[in-house]
Amino acid sequence: MDDKDALSGLAMRRLGSLPSFQRWAAQTTERIRREVTEEAERVRREVEERVRRESEQRAEAKGVIRSLLEYFTAKGDVPTLHALETMNACTDLTIAQFWLKRAYAGEASARIFPDDPGGLTK
Repeated sequence: MDDKDALSGLAMRRLGSLPSFQRWAAQTTERIRREVTEEAERVRREVEERVRRESEQRAEAKGVIRSLLEYFTAKGDVPTLHALETMNACTDLTIAQFWLKRAYAGEASARIFPDDPGGLTK
């Protein structure tokens, strides 16, 4: 430790012993703690809201998928295992609605959910 470090240590000890510095340090510590707590609470609320919205959308997507399956069943269109797996894996409301619109427009499940979507086995 050189003289500069020793002086800084001594100066910090003396500064720390002053009541006005102790008050300032306590107030600053409390302000920082309050700001961090407020920010953490804001982030927690934001995350909870996002999780709630995503959960609602997944539930809505599953409802649309049920409607799609009921529609195919009513028309006598039996989806393939691949189609059923694809539908059951869907959690995106927009995609589920798109499939339902295609079915309502008259497309068969085999066309909406081809077993070889990229034509790789031709």
